[in-house]
Amino acid sequence: MQSAEPLEPEVLAALEAIDATLHGEPVDPEHAELAELALILRDERPVPTDAFLARLDRRVQDRFAAPARRTRSWSWSLSAHWRASATALTALAALIVAVVIVSGRSHPVVNGLTVGPSRPTVGYSSSSGAGSGGAGSSAGATSSSGAASSAAAPHSPASAAPKSLSAAPAPREGHGRDLTQSARLGLQARAGQIAPVAQEVFNVIGAEHGVVLSSHVTQATGAPGYATFSLQVPTGRLETTLNRLSRLRHSRVTMREDASADITSHVDNTAAALAALQAQRRSLLRQLAATDVTAQADRLQREAARALAQIDRDQSELQRLRHRVADSTISVTVQAPPIVHHQHHATGGFTFSRALHDAGHILLVAAGVALIALAVLVPLGLVVVLCAWVWSLVLRRRREGALGPS
Repeated sequence: MQSAEPLEPEVLAALEAIDATLHGEPVDPEHAELAELALILRDERPVPTDAFLARLDRRVQDRFAAPARRTRSWSWSLSAHWRASATALTALAALIVAVVIVSGRSHPVVNGLTVGPSRPTVGYSSSSGAGSGGAGSSAGATSSSGAASSAAAPHSPASAAPKSLSAAPAPREGHGRDLTQSARLGLQARAGQIAPVAQEVFNVIGAEHGVVLSSHVTQATGAPGYATFSLQVPTGRLETTLNRLSRLRHSRVTMREDASADITSHVDNTAAALAALQAQRRSLLRQLAATDVTAQADRLQREAARALAQIDRDQSELQRLRHRVADSTISVTVQAPPIVHHQHHATGGFTFSRALHDAGHILLVAAGVALIALAVLVPLGLVVVLCAWVWSLVLRRRREGALGPS
């Protein structure tokens, strides 16, 4: 039979630190977190009842001999029970060996807790010094098995502390995954119809219980119309909303683009980190309640405050991710050509109305010319009259001078 492969020094050191912690002996500061986790698991381990221990003692004293008088059904039930127990113990032993081997590998550290890819990987062993003979050994083995089961099954309802320390769960499949969805829609409106199309977009979003995050509408005479909308609707109504926006009365679709992203791992990792921080903070608060040393109490308070701040940040991030999954965004762009006014030149034959219109136009032009001529001739006439009057006075003076007294 081949000898077992020796364990690595780091694994041996971790196991010795756990044994020392369970025996109440001091450990190196570098194994303080491992010792704390061992104490938490020990406190959460299942405790066998007195009746179970008494039955187990009797079985040990009888060397596990089958009772002389048993019915066939009871014997078959008991043998089936022991077969199931042996299978469970074998699986548990294999799991403990795997945990011990994996514990030597490097894992990320989240606020002082060593967290593996799917659960905390800590190998440990415990021994029981109570009792005498086989009864004490059996009780110790039962306690160790219960603690190991608690560490190996973090999702069990009976073990609260390992559950809070579990990391990201196994990848989900199908409709259980977290997906973010978004879409882009391009519309072409008729000339001068930007405002009606914008109102139709608002009506559709209101009917689908969505939100208009932002909007911008531009329309000017002789210039192309342009509008942009940033919309948000529940993910379950995304397809219906897009179909309704594609059938607006005054526009047609020129472009549509759908996009999605799987953020399941991000959500699971954030949730796992949040659970680990909450477990760490509960542990710090328990240590703070149990310590009487002022310096250690101050250190624990600071660590608990830092853990609480990180918990708030992780909760906000988890809420933001879930909001992205629950609501989808739609970007809508609307374009419209400029409004063009066409001048129509009427052509046709002679009509009375056109003749009347032309006569009036001629009279209007003639009156204008007469008014302009009058404005010029009136001042000129006054100047001529004045000059004639002055000339007549001059002539009169000359005649009077010629006819003067001799």
